[in-house]
Amino acid sequence: MITKIRRIIRQTEIIRKSNSRESKAPLSLMLDLVRWTFTNRGYITNFFILGLDQKNKHLNDYLNFRSFKPYYNEFYPPSYLCLLEDKMVWEKFINNYPQYAPRNIGYATKNRFYPSGSAPQPIEGISSYPMQSIVKNTMGFGGKDIFKLKVEKGEIFINDKKSSIEELKNKMPERAVIQELLEQHNDLKRLHPESLNTSRMITVNTGSEIHVIATFLRIGVGNSIVDNLAQGNIYIPIDMETGKLSKMGYSHKEPLFFFTHPQTGVVFDGYQIPFFKEGMEAVKKLHSQLPYFFVLGWDVAFTPNGPIIIETNNIHRVVHEQIAVGGLKQKFDQYIKEFLNNRKMAEV
Repeated sequence: MITKIRRIIRQTEIIRKSNSRESKAPLSLMLDLVRWTFTNRGYITNFFILGLDQKNKHLNDYLNFRSFKPYYNEFYPPSYLCLLEDKMVWEKFINNYPQYAPRNIGYATKNRFYPSGSAPQPIEGISSYPMQSIVKNTMGFGGKDIFKLKVEKGEIFINDKKSSIEELKNKMPERAVIQELLEQHNDLKRLHPESLNTSRMITVNTGSEIHVIATFLRIGVGNSIVDNLAQGNIYIPIDMETGKLSKMGYSHKEPLFFFTHPQTGVVFDGYQIPFFKEGMEAVKKLHSQLPYFFVLGWDVAFTPNGPIIIETNNIHRVVHEQIAVGGLKQKFDQYIKEFLNNRKMAEV
């Protein structure tokens, strides 16, 4: 752990010098790091990415796992959680808003294919359905068990490599949703063409109004076809007023900081995200239809025709969002109080 901290400190020193950031005194830094890691149950990497090593940053201004956990069951009633955790259930909701919905081709198990609008059949029958699709575990998270599936002239391709039904069976999750592969806007493709690069938008519901409190863009690196942060990809804060990327991107894996994309060389600072305002309006509209949830995280793709909502997620901690907008604890506490008060009034 000590070696890891030293490596991270060396990286933050470079960023600090380039941005004239003043560090806390060594004793104060170590005490805050201990509090963050052990008392607040935060990750060491996040401590430095959030800039909590800086003199003007205070732990009490930031939400962490410990301050968020007591409210979790209030935010996510167990009887409704399947809407956020099961992609088959989510599809039933988002299809009520076709302008925002990715097209569903069907569902599958290792042995059966359930094409939308047709009778179930053995998985071998999938070779009769031409498609360019993305396959996801219905209960998956963090970008796991996701792969591209193409069927062309009866032949099967997995992640652009010619394959077979047997290989497909082996790779298929126990339950999977198959969605049409989206064509992303050229401005997003330019950042990293191999992955679908999406914005995470966080909304809160006070009981009377929906607020977007933070946004950031996730971009794949290397040969990754997903942009999930758990896979070591990059995230960059987005200015909510302009829809432009900030100067610096971040990663959970070293190196932690980026000013340009390591493969495409695109500079992040001021890069305009297309249809950004439309994306924010879409998530606010959709959250208003789910009033029993206080806070939601939306994954928004941007196509040549506008935003598409890939999925929505329950939130366990709010870290990346606070990189974008700073400490959210005070604002969050205010919104929580309004949400709980308005819910009590509605029950009277």
